[in-house]
Amino acid sequence: MLTTDRLLDASRAECLAWLSYAFWTLACAWPAWTVAAEVHVVLAAVYGALAVLWRSPLGAGAAGACLGSLALRTVVADHGPVVGLMGAVLSAVVALLAFALTHRGADLIDVYGKMEARPLVLALTIATTLAAVWTVPFADLIGWALRA
Repeated sequence: MLTTDRLLDASRAECLAWLSYAFWTLACAWPAWTVAAEVHVVLAAVYGALAVLWRSPLGAGAAGACLGSLALRTVVADHGPVVGLMGAVLSAVVALLAFALTHRGADLIDVYGKMEARPLVLALTIATTLAAVWTVPFADLIGWALRA
């Protein structure tokens, strides 16, 4: 007998993941919270695996935020808080659009706006991680454009 995965509302899961990403990125980038970079990477892998295992959009956002906070600290140290936040927001918007274009146009979401939980959470984990990875290049481009 075939089993089906539980269905999640795609819009609600996407909203929860991005809110979790934004909150934990800012919370973990707080200057008083000093943890080695390796801890951020290990926590990103652990949170990503648990998010997919437990089908949790909040965990998907937290997984990306572990790397996002590390990237945000880096760009704030290099370019200052304004350019750093601009790079983080721009990278999140690009990743959000990439996620929306790849999943909204596909036949993965049913007519009720629901999708199977595991692939949805995996895609959200990848999208938030990409947003974290793109933070530094986007902030560097913004910093370069403002200095030119």
